[in-house]
Amino acid sequence: MKYLKTFLLFAFIGLTACVQAGTKNYPVTLSSNFEKIYDSGQSLVLYSYEDDSLSSEAYADWDAYLNDFKKGHGKSYFYSKVTNNEFESIPSGTSEFTLFLKKGHPTLLYDGFIVEPQVYTAVHRKFSKETLTNVDNAFMPNEISNIK
Repeated sequence: MKYLKTFLLFAFIGLTACVQAGTKNYPVTLSSNFEKIYDSGQSLVLYSYEDDSLSSEAYADWDAYLNDFKKGHGKSYFYSKVTNNEFESIPSGTSEFTLFLKKGHPTLLYDGFIVEPQVYTAVHRKFSKETLTNVDNAFMPNEISNIK
């Protein structure tokens, strides 16, 4: 009986670990295309903004920094504009945001337009498992929970 209890305990721990290892680290159900990209290990940058923001200075800064990142460290990332109603965990009323997703990493949310290029640098270092500096930590977007 003693061995049976030990066996059952280890079986439960092993099963729990397997279930947790198979858990996705994104906060919502992704489209099948996004899920394939996520499962491949590629980093995703999903962003949203209202079209009436296109003429704002914040949009212009955000667009410039995003394009600079795409040409540099972010060359291998996948980018897509999405709508905020696709994501239940985005705060209500938020129309400008960026989600950063990579398998094995927490999902990161930046609420609003990213107007500091250091945000992209910090996320890239985190996703690359590089040592983060104090500056990186200061610009790191918020982690959001898995609600799936």
